[in-house]
Amino acid sequence: VMVGDYPKGCKSPTNESWPLYLKADYTKMDFGFNGNYYYRLTTMWQGDGKSLDIVNDGKNNNRPILATTGNYSGQYWKITQVKPGYYRLTTMWQGDGKSLDIVNDSKNNNRPILAPTGNYSGQYWHTSHNQYIFPNH
Repeated sequence: VMVGDYPKGCKSPTNESWPLYLKADYTKMDFGFNGNYYYRLTTMWQGDGKSLDIVNDGKNNNRPILATTGNYSGQYWKITQVKPGYYRLTTMWQGDGKSLDIVNDSKNNNRPILAPTGNYSGQYWHTSHNQYIFPNH
């Protein structure tokens, strides 16, 4: 993200001094995800205290949740490029045989799940870098 101040003479919508985040096209950039490493996925909202995890309770297995961060293999994600700009997400716990997918069965559409890995568009994740991102004030 390109960062800078508001141009001289311009003010933020609330007259505050905010840094300005400009749109930039990063589609040709390699973000350096290494398929030999695992990553922890957290949100700006919950911070490092909650991580993307996979349920393993015998009832709701393979459903993603935000869970208290800990040393759990379901919270360690491998991000592997499958084609330019698209990545597959797998966990240390389930290995490469299961990938983060989106249900498309007309009953539970658009729900994320860890599903058997395959050549499915719901398992190809794209990182969006052309969005405005503002700091949390």
